[in-house]
Formats: sequence, C-alpha cells, structure tokens
Amino acid sequence: MLDECSELLVTYRERVTEHWQDLAMQVPVAFPLAGPCEVVIVATLMRYWVFTRLATTDQIRLESHWEDDELDTWKSFQAPLEVASEHVVSRFLGASPEWQEVEAGNLRGYVLADTYRVFQHLEDPGHVMTDEHAGVAQLMDGFESLTGERVDRKKLAEAQERLRVTTEIRNPQERGKAFESVLAAALEAHGCTVELGKTFGGEQIDVFITKPQVAVVEVRWTKEPQERSAVDILAQETLRRPPLVSGLYVSMAGFPSEGAKQAALEGRDRCIFLMDGEDVNDLFSGRKHFSEFW
Repeated sequence: MLDECSELLVTYRERVTEHWQDLAMQVPVAFPLAGPCEVVIVATLMRYWVFTRLATTDQIRLESHWEDDELDTWKSFQAPLEVASEHVVSRFLGASPEWQEVEAGNLRGYVLADTYRVFQHLEDPGHVMTDEHAGVAQLMDGFESLTGERVDRKKLAEAQERLRVTTEIRNPQERGKAFESVLAAALEAHGCTVELGKTFGGEQIDVFITKPQVAVVEVRWTKEPQERSAVDILAQETLRRPPLVSGLYVSMAGFPSEGAKQAALEGRDRCIFLMDGEDVNDLFSGRKHFSEFW
C-alpha cells in the first residue's frame, strides 16, 4: 500500500505540472499532494482515512487500528464522515490543525476497485485524484470571485518577490518610496483598483484605493513606530473628502502607542484603519484577504 501511495504522488505531481500548474498556484490548498508532504493512512477493519500536511520531504506511513473500539462501531458508522475524521485526528494525529483530509471511505471494495484500474491500465489513480482536486479548485476559485475575495496568486507571488528586494534597501526614504508601489501591487492582487502618487491641491497621497473600497493610504517603512500626530494628519486628509472615503495607515513599525490607536477611533465620521508589519505579512502571504482588514 505504501509503495502504491508513493507512485500515486509521482503521477499526481506529473498531472499537476502538465495540466493544472496555474490552477495549483491560484488555489494551492486544493492540491495537498503537489509539494513535499507527510502522508498518513489510518485504517481500521472497515474504513480508511488519508491525511496530509506540509513537510520538507515526502513521508508516508500507515497506522492500522483493526477492530477499533470506537471507530468500528455502528454508532461511528452512523456519524457523518467529517465527525469520524475529526475523531481520528484527535486520537491518532495529535489533534493538530495542520492535517488536511485527502480521502476517506469504506475500506472494503476500495482496494479491489483501484487494483482493477491499475492492472487494466484504464486510468492512473494519481491522475484521477488530481483531476478531482482540480474540479474542487475551480469551484473554490469561482466562489471566491463571486464573493469578491479572490486573490491573484501569480500577481501576489510577484509582489512578494518585490517585497523581499525592498527589504534589502537600507536608505529609509528609498525603501519607503519603493514600498508604496510594492504595496499597491499586493492590493491589486487582492482585487483592488489603486492609483500611485496622486496629488490633490498640492497634497501628496502615497496610494489611493478606488475599488472596491475608497481610501487614502499613507505608507511608512521607518525604524520608529508612528505616533498619534501621524494618524491625526491622515484623519484630516479624509475629512477634506466625501464621507465614503476612508483612511488607511500602513506602518511596518506599527503603532505601539495608545494615542495613535485612539486617534484612529476618534476619526469623527470617517473610518481610519491601521495596518502594522504583521498585517502586511498576512496581506502578502494571502493568509487574509484585504477585505478582512476592512
């Protein structure tokens, strides 16, 4: 079984490379076997579960729990599969949230069906599983587009590389200026329409978001954190505009003083948002969609 699983990983990745590379970049969570991973097959007398999580190298192991007192019972069979899966993770995999279920089902009949497919050379199980995951990925991508929470992973990867280069700039002014365009690229990857370096009546705006939100954005990458006075200035800039315009202050060094945070809360009839370095990392990694900060 372990040898078959190793072969499946090989053909799975071949299929991703040949047919689903762009989709795998866009929805990586839907292709859990595309990169190095730890795979655990948990089998009881009548059922099986396959779990995976990211790893530095491929690792595959089988855990057999024949005639388990809790899993091979009528009560367990009556429960939804996801309930039993959570139970398996809790009991045998340390209750770690990193585990992702790849497949689960009744053991009886599964081996015969897959053996038939392999020996008759009708379909490769790795290809079949990859195409199934691709279908899920397409649904997920479509749903994110409908909800307005789609992230263009290719554009985001380019922004991540530009952020890495920007990190190496030593001059604070040059780094801050470069960061403005890098942040704008990340926002565009999150579906925003942005304009750089806008000037209104002699007033210089670092970044201006026009869709789906409307916001004046101040961007700072300095050694020292931003104090209340900086946030007050941004609040005044928003007050000179229609009420639908919000303010966003992005500071890699953060806002440690309560005064800065209080200034954001006292923005009168304007919404003022603060993003620190940790928020920026979440934005560039894609762990959070920009709308979640709003």
